[in-house]
Amino acid sequence: MPGHELGGLMCEAAFQGDLDQVKRLMANGVGPNESNYDKRTALMTASCEGHIAVVTYLLEHGADIDIKDRFGGTALANAVRYSFEVRNAKQVQALLRTHGADLNSSTNDYTAKMNEYAHTGDIDGIRILAENKVDVSLGNFDRRTPLHLAACRFAYVCVRVYFYEYTCQNICSRFSI
Repeated sequence: MPGHELGGLMCEAAFQGDLDQVKRLMANGVGPNESNYDKRTALMTASCEGHIAVVTYLLEHGADIDIKDRFGGTALANAVRYSFEVRNAKQVQALLRTHGADLNSSTNDYTAKMNEYAHTGDIDGIRILAENKVDVSLGNFDRRTPLHLAACRFAYVCVRVYFYEYTCQNICSRFSI
């Protein structure tokens, strides 16, 4: 059976949260880092779906947290992307971070996403990215930080989150605001 088909079986079992099937596949020689046609691994699909038992098992058996799928996403990047839709999202993200995962290894632009959340007043989005170590003090193309954008929109709650929950040292933009 070609590698991507074995990876597909692993991904399907992980997606379903079927730890017994994941164990059976691995006992029969399928590696924890086998990938499907999108280069997604079982760790990525289990992370997306919040299946903490499967994520734990895969990490304990050598799953690589830094593998990127064909879209440039890692297991943590996928867990963050789907965190609003999935139970156990925070626990999965914390477990991946405990094993060394970080969003800096992903190709996604989380500074832009953080700025978008600040601009729209999305507190939950800000918290998810900040908990996953996205630097809240980084600015956009004109060096405006999420704090600037929240303040400009009179998003008091966002400004409060930045001041009280996260450190924001770079509060000077090219406009000296």
